[in-house]
Amino acid sequence: MNVQKTGILISEVRKEKGLTQKQLAEQLHVSDRTVSKWERGSGFPDISLLEPLADALGISVTSLLQGERIPATEADFTVRNAIAVVYQQIKARTRKSVGTIAASITLVVFFAGFIFALLDYSGAFLKDVVMKVPVGVYIDSVKVDESSVTICGKRNTTTLNRFTGKFAIAYAKKTCREGMTACVDWEDPASGYESISYMAFGGTWESGVQRNLYISEDMTQFALILEDGTILATDEYYVPLLMLDDYYPLE
Repeated sequence: MNVQKTGILISEVRKEKGLTQKQLAEQLHVSDRTVSKWERGSGFPDISLLEPLADALGISVTSLLQGERIPATEADFTVRNAIAVVYQQIKARTRKSVGTIAASITLVVFFAGFIFALLDYSGAFLKDVVMKVPVGVYIDSVKVDESSVTICGKRNTTTLNRFTGKFAIAYAKKTCREGMTACVDWEDPASGYESISYMAFGGTWESGVQRNLYISEDMTQFALILEDGTILATDEYYVPLLMLDDYYPLE
């Protein structure tokens, strides 16, 4: 959960609905100073207010937790049920004695982790990526041709920093085969560097592409090297980097 992103979202949606901070606060039975704190990122809505706040703004609870507009799905219904159960447990524990506050806090932390895992499993963190990017073809650092790369898949920036889907290089026909799936990691577990691998039907397929590559977070700029030494790059300044003996990740 990102408090700053959630605050910005609350502010944007409130204004779209023509509500003042005071009017929203009155609906939730809190002070306008509390709403102001949420929108500044200085605080996060209490667990008991997540559903009423989402309903007042006309967005999903998942959107509040993630800090961006996510349509209500079956996962959001599950999240609402989980909130109700955990909130009731917290109230019951708090009523027993002040000594249970620590246990309640632990429960809230566990709940946050549970919700995060639930959202990840439901695909709430996945974003569609569809684009066709032109690239230059370089042999011995000289541009000899032009090609393109078709990218179509899902990008996870929250838990894995990974793209999975089609990364079809027109110049490298093996990457365009039916059933070929590419996996781009910005932090490859094996090397810690950016990497690309191709899979199909549960196994590795020969792609003709070396593993390490340079690629921007938005996937609009990248460079990779084929097994025959040919370099494909969106920008020529990548070329000398890939011609070095070792891979030097860009900071």
